Amino acid sequence: MNDLITVITCIHNTPVEWVKCAVDSILAQTYDNFEYFVIDDGSSEQLARQYEDLCRDPRISYIRLNNNVGPAEARNIALKRARGKFVAIMDSDDYSLPERFERQVSYLEQNQDIAVVGTWFSYFGSRTEEVKRYIDDTQYYRCCLLFGNAPTMLNPSTMIRKSFLDKYNIKYDKRLKKAEDYKMWVQLSERGGVTNIHENLFRYRAHDKQTSSVLRTKDVSEYDWIVMKEQFDKIGVLWTDSEEILLKKDYASDEVPAYEYWLLLNKMLEANKKSKYYDQGKFKKRVREQWKSKVFHTKNPGRMLQLLMKLPMKEKTNVIQFELARAIRKILDLLNID
Repeated sequence: MNDLITVITCIHNTPVEWVKCAVDSILAQTYDNFEYFVIDDGSSEQLARQYEDLCRDPRISYIRLNNNVGPAEARNIALKRARGKFVAIMDSDDYSLPERFERQVSYLEQNQDIAVVGTWFSYFGSRTEEVKRYIDDTQYYRCCLLFGNAPTMLNPSTMIRKSFLDKYNIKYDKRLKKAEDYKMWVQLSERGGVTNIHENLFRYRAHDKQTSSVLRTKDVSEYDWIVMKEQFDKIGVLWTDSEEILLKKDYASDEVPAYEYWLLLNKMLEANKKSKYYDQGKFKKRVREQWKSKVFHTKNPGRMLQLLMKLPMKEKTNVIQFELARAIRKILDLLNID
């Protein structure tokens, strides 16, 4: 197990101390057979000189771009030069634990059908919590991606099998701001496994200047919608304008009536039954979970009563079971019983 890895980090006016933390964490990896591309995506001249000083290690190729082209195009520039069997993504404000590459390479070598593997991670900075992602069924994972990128993969924790990128001509879509990774996971999941190692090997810095914090709201962004719409088209679902408006809203909000949302989900199921784009059993499981979550967020008694009046009898029974389970959970929580 001594395959070359290509590591890619993109920088744009990131605080120097954060970049040093990120770069040092890569140089300290227990698996040390890698080439490291640090792409300076049009940062200021003053910062660029400091970044270059941080990149004196012979394994690092520091590439400065005169203009800010965005993370998608910057990563694509590095991908064109990549010689590694695997490609590891690393952001300039995060931290990789020393065993990250060793564990990921070992996993990919033992699981040849896997196209990309991420890891569990912990936040640090303005928030602290551990995030565990247990999705191991790759066909089920594909179904999860229909409803957005979270909680599936954390892009800077991933390692990608480059042969999949080359064979299927997959790269980051520069049209999409902060959804370019989402598009890539959809493309890779259609051709190979996408999963996470059940081990915390990454630290994700949380701060208020993150692009994701600026661009994302609870509603579906225009960039995420492009990726979601492409998947709906492949299923064979044709949405009306009013249905699209509902789908772009935060599904958990009262602005999306539960009954109308139930109709949308059933429309997806019927379309997939014909197209077989997803495994129908896995897709039905994911749709049921999405519906259960919507019911869980319908806490207004009047809205719940209206919902029950509209649903067919079988679905009424399911909703009542959801509500009973929620009530029991609340009682157990009050009694501090696990």
